[in-house]
Amino acid sequence: MTGLFICFLLVFCSKEGESNLDNQLGPSRTVKFIQLFEVFLMMEFFVKCDHLKKTDVILFHSVLPCLLLTVKNDLNREMGNGLKIIKFHLILHFAWYISRFGSMANVDSGIGESHHKTECKYTGQNTQRRIGTFDYQSANRQIENLMINRAHREIYSYQYTVSGDNEELNADKERNLKYIHSKRNVFKYNSKSKKYNLCQWEDKQFQIDLVELLSSHVCKGHLEEEIDLFTCHKRCGTMFRANPSFHHTNQPWYDWARVKWGGYNELIPAQLRIFVNLESSFKKRFQVYDCDIIAKTSFAVAYSMEGDVTGPSHEGTPTGGLVKYGKFENRILRMIELEAIQKPCVAVPYNPEESILTAMEWNILVPIEQWYTIFVEFKKKVNIGNKV
Repeated sequence: MTGLFICFLLVFCSKEGESNLDNQLGPSRTVKFIQLFEVFLMMEFFVKCDHLKKTDVILFHSVLPCLLLTVKNDLNREMGNGLKIIKFHLILHFAWYISRFGSMANVDSGIGESHHKTECKYTGQNTQRRIGTFDYQSANRQIENLMINRAHREIYSYQYTVSGDNEELNADKERNLKYIHSKRNVFKYNSKSKKYNLCQWEDKQFQIDLVELLSSHVCKGHLEEEIDLFTCHKRCGTMFRANPSFHHTNQPWYDWARVKWGGYNELIPAQLRIFVNLESSFKKRFQVYDCDIIAKTSFAVAYSMEGDVTGPSHEGTPTGGLVKYGKFENRILRMIELEAIQKPCVAVPYNPEESILTAMEWNILVPIEQWYTIFVEFKKKVNIGNKV
């Protein structure tokens, strides 16, 4: 449900939500729905946190009736019993259960229910469904499924090259890219024909920008005439993909990351486009905007925001906003040290009609580690307003 709520939230915070949905739902209704989605998301994150302050739990208990009243007024469900249902009432007891048993993740039955579908129901469908042999056949199907899944993972799993401080870099199938200066283009190695084939990416403008960036530094004597490229990098347990032509789909896969730029205290969102390996092509020191290239190592090529995104995507959001608005001031390729990539980032085009290849305006989801603080501040505002 979390992913579904995030999708709805991003839609309501988009240009579509600000114009069309506001007209269809009624004046200011979009803001109310944004508040509901954000409250639900932050509440779920809060109750499942590993560590909760006692004062925050007490505050949570005091504002729960007000939060539920807001939900009731905004949704105004009239069919059946309305919101006079046990699931809606039980939310009032969340704080009490947390004070007794700790985080609600301790008593969450969702994992068991989810596994029941795959471990019991799916295997039960592949039996003769006879009472006498049902358990035996279900167990056999389960063992067979485990064996098949393990064999599949062994055969098709990527083999990563470990480099640096125990970081997995790029998959073998995604490291066969090379910029060749004599031909002024990017080529991909074909293991069958043992030749380099010209890349024809759907993102033609990025291919042009990348060739211009690399060729300019080759001409200045900074780099060798052949430069290795790769499309994925694993850091701190997260795989970052920057692939203009992902596998057989030939569609671009550009992950977003929060980058630690020099001169900024906060992390800046950036759209990763590809990675370059300069270990065998670096000749002498040079600079690409804010990044100083001084060593034989790998870098990310990306489009970066000029600063941190701070303003809410949709004005008037009372919670403080889990979705922020950001805009590329200009689409200039930058090179980023891999060590500067700190965290993954969720971003979608502000205008749904624009492609991820050309969009200038973006909705940026606030990092989940900040949700606790935002929710506590929101509860304090609700509590003050309730007392007044």
